[in-house]
Amino acid sequence: MKKKIIKNTLILTMVFALSGAQLNMPLKQVFIPSVAVDAKTPVRKLTWKQAMRKLVKWLKKKKLYNKKYVLSYDGHMEGKKYLFHYYEDMGTHTATVNWYYVHSKTGKITPMFKF
Repeated sequence: MKKKIIKNTLILTMVFALSGAQLNMPLKQVFIPSVAVDAKTPVRKLTWKQAMRKLVKWLKKKKLYNKKYVLSYDGHMEGKKYLFHYYEDMGTHTATVNWYYVHSKTGKITPMFKF
């Protein structure tokens, strides 16, 4: 497996704060040490919102997306995977289309049920 090396890095970020008519621009320094990571693995953990956006793109690509359906996340995780419910609201009940796992580290999407 090929590893990508991220060298020692000094990142300067500008934080803008508006104080009346005066603009302050202090610099914040963050030091990131060298780390070896898998080139395909994101360095940061996906938030559930990022995972949901990724899942919507995936559903559209697979032609499974329907704007009439609801994609919901209730805060449940199984291990390192977010669990999303994709369903149609019928008024008196819901009809599940599928459940989807999105891995918080890799972003890999796995349907619970295979059709």
